Amino acid sequence: DRLHAIHMNDSKNPFESHKDRHQKIGSGFIGTDAFERCAKLKSVMLLNTTTINNYAFYNCPLLETVIFPENSAVTIGLSAFYLTAINIPKLKSIGSSAFSSCTRLKDVVLGSKGNPVTSIHANSFNFCSSEDMKISIYVEDPSVPLANQPWGALNATIEYLKA
Repeated sequence: DRLHAIHMNDSKNPFESHKDRHQKIGSGFIGTDAFERCAKLKSVMLLNTTTINNYAFYNCPLLETVIFPENSAVTIGLSAFYLTAINIPKLKSIGSSAFSSCTRLKDVVLGSKGNPVTSIHANSFNFCSSEDMKISIYVEDPSVPLANQPWGALNATIEYLKA
C-alpha cells in the first residue's frame, strides 16, 4: 500500500537469455508476464520502451492508465493489457489478442499525426465487448480501412484520422 514507484533495469536482452545487459534508462522492453496479476497496480509510465511482451500487464484489475510518451515506438505482444483506455502515439504493431477480453476498454487512440498505423492483427481486440468502445486510428489515407477490421472488437465505433 505504500509503494509508489518502481524503477527496473531496462533490459537489452529477453528473459532467460543468460545475458545481463542494460539499455539506456527508459529504453528496452518489458518481459513476458512481467507484471501479470499485480492486483494493486493502477498506472504505468513507459519511457522509450520499445516492446511490451506477452501478458506483461495481463490480469491487473486496477490498471487504468498506461502512458506512452510521444517518442516511444512500441510493439505489443499477446494479451499484454487489461485496461479502460489507451493512447499509443507511435505504434509499430499490435500482436494477436494484445487487448483480448478487455471488456472495460472504451477509448483507444492508435498512432498520431506523422505516425500512421499500417496494420493491426485480426484478433487484437478479441472479446472487447464494451457498448461504447471507440477506436481512433491515424492512417495515411482515412478513406482506406485497415485489413481485418474490426479486429475482434464486437461493438466498437472505428474512426480513421489523417496521420
